[in-house]
Amino acid sequence: MPKEIISLGIGQCGVNLEYQIWRQYGAEHAISKDGIKSAIYKKSGPTKQPIDDSTFTNFYAPTALKSSSNRPSSSTTFVARNIFIDSDPEIIDKIKTSPYKNMFNNEYLIS
Repeated sequence: MPKEIISLGIGQCGVNLEYQIWRQYGAEHAISKDGIKSAIYKKSGPTKQPIDDSTFTNFYAPTALKSSSNRPSSSTTFVARNIFIDSDPEIIDKIKTSPYKNMFNNEYLIS
């Protein structure tokens, strides 16, 4: 049974810290600023072998329909399983206008 992780960033410090963490998660799992997953390869001799990186779905939720095999299709984009909460709307607005704005669901950016 897959496990899903939801992170919560509260207040200016929590929101800024979570934002940086999600940038790192994206880099580690080859998910772009727009939420598009790229293949990860490891070099095996003279050829490259794809790495099965199915663990990223613990951190990211698909935003498009899945293929019939119940695996994300190539057109699937992903958003972070994250909630940002801050009483200062300026902090949340910075995320909404950042280069990574498409990586987050606007419904979970609460100010």
